[in-house]
Amino acid sequence: MAIRSFVTAYLSKHGNAAIPTALTSATNSMREPPPSPGGEYYPGPHGWLDGDWWGVGLDGHEFYQTGYVEGYLQCNSHRVLMEQVKRGIQEVDRGYAHVPVSTPVAHVLQHAINAGLVQP
Repeated sequence: MAIRSFVTAYLSKHGNAAIPTALTSATNSMREPPPSPGGEYYPGPHGWLDGDWWGVGLDGHEFYQTGYVEGYLQCNSHRVLMEQVKRGIQEVDRGYAHVPVSTPVAHVLQHAINAGLVQP
């Protein structure tokens, strides 16, 4: 069921519910559809955000790396400084020298945080 259909049905059933409540219910109730036959499938919570994604080298990719690290650190902190983000990017780059490219970026970054190399 598409998210729009779910939210519409939820609001019809719970007339006084707020949209954020309906969206929370959707994320708790809905399941992802099965993969398409012959299509790519990335199991797990981090999907395709692995070393292949991290190091693609496309124009503007530094923007995505910065956004990823800043967002990840923001989940663990109330205030994130650009110095922390730059250090996180450096440590993910270094980390991929020691792990397979199939390793999720989140695992490499979390390892650097756990080792005290990046401050959350």
